[in-house]
Amino acid sequence: ESTNNEYEFFANDLPMIISLKLTFLGHVRVLKNLLQHTPNLRQLKIRLMNNYLTGYQWKEIVVNYLLHIKIFNFQMSMSYLRNRNSTILLDELINTFRTSFWLDERQWYICIDKYPNDFVILYTLPNYFPEFTSMIVLQQKTTCPEYKKNWLFDRVKRLYCSSHNDKHPYEISTFFNKFEDLNIDLPLSTRTWNSVLTFKHLISLTIHNSDGKCGSIDLQLILNHAPRLYALTVHESSRLNYKIVLKLTSSSIRRLKFFSEYLNRDYLSKEDFSKHERDQETLVSTKLSSVNHWRK
Repeated sequence: ESTNNEYEFFANDLPMIISLKLTFLGHVRVLKNLLQHTPNLRQLKIRLMNNYLTGYQWKEIVVNYLLHIKIFNFQMSMSYLRNRNSTILLDELINTFRTSFWLDERQWYICIDKYPNDFVILYTLPNYFPEFTSMIVLQQKTTCPEYKKNWLFDRVKRLYCSSHNDKHPYEISTFFNKFEDLNIDLPLSTRTWNSVLTFKHLISLTIHNSDGKCGSIDLQLILNHAPRLYALTVHESSRLNYKIVLKLTSSSIRRLKFFSEYLNRDYLSKEDFSKHERDQETLVSTKLSSVNHWRK
C-alpha cells in the first residue's frame, strides 16, 4: 500500500515537462498523481508493467490533466485472466477503448494480444516501443477500422517471432523494416516472411529448433539479405544440425554461437570449421563443452 509521502512527492506542478518517456511499475494512483502535475505535457510514451488502465481511466486522465497532449503511446502488460472467461474479459476491456473519445475525437487505436498462461499485452497502434513479440499469440483484438489494419512498426529494434504464428487468427497486419535483433523459430512462418520488409539493418540473429534442410534454406535466404549481420546464435535440438549451419555462407558474420544438448568435442573438429572460418571469428558454446576457434 502506498504511503502519504509517496503522494506528496509530486505536490508541485512540473510545467517544464512537455515530453515524457516512462516505464512504470507502481500503483495506478501514483501514476495519476504524477500526470496531474504535468499540465503542459504534449507527448507521452509509457510502459506499464504488470498493471493496466482501461480506456475510461485513460480518458479521465487525459481530459482532466493532459489538456495539451498530442502524441500518446502506451504498452501495458499483465496476467489477469485466471479463473474467468478470457474472451469475455478481453471484449470488456477493448470495449472501453471503442468510445467516441478514442475513435473519433482522438483517433487513437489500440491492439490487445493474448499469450499463453493468460498473459496479455495492450498497445497503441502503431507500436513505438523497441521490442515486439509475436510468439504464439492465441488471440488478438483491435479497435482500428478495416482500412487501417496494416501497420508499419519502424521503431521496433528487437523482434521475436515464432513458427506458431500461422496457427492463430490475427486482426491486424504488422510490418517491420528497421529491426537489428531478430529471434525466430525455423522454418519461418508465412506470417513472419510477409511481415519482414527487409533484413538490411539486422546485426544479431538467434534461431531455435532448426529442423534440417527446410530450416537451412530459410536461414540462407536471411543471410543473403543481411549485409550487416555480425552475430548468429543457434539453439538446436538435432545432433547434426550444426553441420548444416556450417555449410551456410555469409561475408559479414564474425561470431557464431551454438547451444546444444548433444554437441561435444567429438563433433567439433577443426575440419568442421575450415571452410566456414576464413576471416571470421567463431565462438561455439554447448551445454557439455566449449570450443573457441579464433581468427588467425
